[in-house]
Amino acid sequence: MLAALALSLLAGPTAAEAVSMTDVPAPVAKILRANGISLDDVSLYVHEVTAPQPVLAINAQVPRNPASTIKLLTSRAGLDILGPSFTWKTEAYLRGSIADGRLDGDMIIKGYGDPNLSPGDLWRLLWGVRERGVATISGDIVLDQSYFAPIEGGRGDFDGAAESTYNALPAALSVNAQATDIHLVRQGGSDGVHVFTDPPLANLLVENALKVVDAPCQGKYHRPTMRVAEDGPLATLSLSGTFAAACGEARYPRLMMDPAVHTAGAVAALWRAMGGRIEGVIRTGERPSDARRVHTVTSVPLVQAIRSVNKDSNNLVSRTLFLTLGAVRAGAPGTLPKAREAVAGWLKGEGLDFPELFVENGAGLSREARISAESLGRLLGHAYASPVMPEYLSSLSIAGSDGTLRKRLRGTPMAGRAQMKTGTLKGVTALAGYVLDRDGRRWVVVSMMNNPRLPTWAGKAAEDALVGWVYREAAAIGTEPQGPRHAQALAPSWFLHPTSAPQ
Repeated sequence: MLAALALSLLAGPTAAEAVSMTDVPAPVAKILRANGISLDDVSLYVHEVTAPQPVLAINAQVPRNPASTIKLLTSRAGLDILGPSFTWKTEAYLRGSIADGRLDGDMIIKGYGDPNLSPGDLWRLLWGVRERGVATISGDIVLDQSYFAPIEGGRGDFDGAAESTYNALPAALSVNAQATDIHLVRQGGSDGVHVFTDPPLANLLVENALKVVDAPCQGKYHRPTMRVAEDGPLATLSLSGTFAAACGEARYPRLMMDPAVHTAGAVAALWRAMGGRIEGVIRTGERPSDARRVHTVTSVPLVQAIRSVNKDSNNLVSRTLFLTLGAVRAGAPGTLPKAREAVAGWLKGEGLDFPELFVENGAGLSREARISAESLGRLLGHAYASPVMPEYLSSLSIAGSDGTLRKRLRGTPMAGRAQMKTGTLKGVTALAGYVLDRDGRRWVVVSMMNNPRLPTWAGKAAEDALVGWVYREAAAIGTEPQGPRHAQALAPSWFLHPTSAPQ
């Protein structure tokens, strides 16, 4: 029987039969009908993790935009290609001799893509140089961004929100996820508001015209306005409007500068703060072959980083991970074509054929990305049978508890029993992951809806109804061939690799 199932999978699935609302679980169908959501715009896939076929597969082979659920593929490939313990590094190099606290040459900072390099990490890197006897740099500080090729386009190309942190573009060397955290602090006993940024930026001028008003901390009273003007390597932050005295302190993260300019400002400010001097300039360039490495800081392990990818849907970490796969598999610089080839090669090696797949940037912030619900479901089934299954599952948001699912299904029996990844764009809503039913069986569950006029809240309500149906009723259907006529008999991928079957 296993051989027959394997041959069936190798031969490919048959064409999907026509489906209607009567094939959809009743709680889901009710929401779709009530909100005018056509079944043509919906794909559903439900499969018990050890069963030979799904119990529900509606439009499961239709390629759709997965939004951020594509991060499930990026993180899964990353765990195998790089390994759970992989870390990104940032290195400091010196070129020239040191005498009496003076470096007769350049300091080079080379980035390898750490998307979570914090101001504290950068401080530790520079302090490692300072403690090696360097107080004054006679030459330049060189920022080496060459591990990734430059990304075409700008931050605001996707939706025009160039200052929103979710639109940060990956860079080999950046700090604080490229964001400037603008802190506004009400100074007791005065009429002023103190302004500072994290990281500190030597190339940022702040013009503060905020007016303090004696009012509650409410939006109608607390209305700071921020404008940024860039002039080459310099930028001016102008603040105006009102600051409600009862607010005390507020923080506003913004993308304000090019990553290299932003990093240069942070390096200059931190180097100066620790008593260092530079006689040259801070510029971009590549590390010379004769420079010697003197200090390194490393990121958290990948197994921890992918939690921000899947729980919090962090676009920058996911996009950086995607480029890193290309750089590791095909050599630097990391590029999007190399990354796509790396993922395609990994899928082929695992016996997973997703002919409809297109991954634009690895994060789902895309109108071009495509995958089917069936392929996403097979990926999840494959992940459940893999050695890194515990690490993968622990990266997913837990319903009613954390991440992007922290407010969903709260107070229901499904809270804590669904570990899933959400995906939302205008006209797109998706949910994919694992659901533990009331009998303790685990299910792969995928829902994808695409329509330019799709009401996001209604799509999410249908997703939650599907999770509830799986929890209460999916097990009663069984996984034998007499299941629904639209549930195609597709063997889980591990049937092609018996040695990796669940025990």
